[in-house]
Amino acid sequence: MTNLLWDQEKDRLRSIGVDLIVPVPHHWVDRILSPRPPVELIADRLGGFLMVPVEHHILRKHRRTPRQRTMENVTQRRQNLRAAFTVPKQATLDGAHILLVDDVLTTGTTCHRVSSELKKAGARRVDVVVIARHVSQQSQKSDRVTLESSEEAITG
Repeated sequence: MTNLLWDQEKDRLRSIGVDLIVPVPHHWVDRILSPRPPVELIADRLGGFLMVPVEHHILRKHRRTPRQRTMENVTQRRQNLRAAFTVPKQATLDGAHILLVDDVLTTGTTCHRVSSELKKAGARRVDVVVIARHVSQQSQKSDRVTLESSEEAITG
């Protein structure tokens, strides 16, 4: 899937000029159950294509939450991820342009929460790339917030 994304979006991905690629992290318990989440494989592959470093530990999911797909509506999704992600204080993102990688975008809640944390830690800009986008009536209502907060979403 990453190769297909790259084939379709390589010019656009190259043109945005990112400094760092960051995959959306999983909680440590979930990493035990799935030691190599697909989002990390996608990020590593994109990092190789773009020749940009991939940072797997600059962002942490410190609170384990139910999976977003189990939430019935946008409000529940937003509440579910409130204060779930952090950037360690020692991380230096001063002025960095980050490419945030996730596997699926539905309402944009995960990308919004993570982008906010990265910007609080000093990132200048956060662009988002996802392999798939789920479009529903609920997600259409929140797209404006997602795209504004994440600057630009690139989907394959």
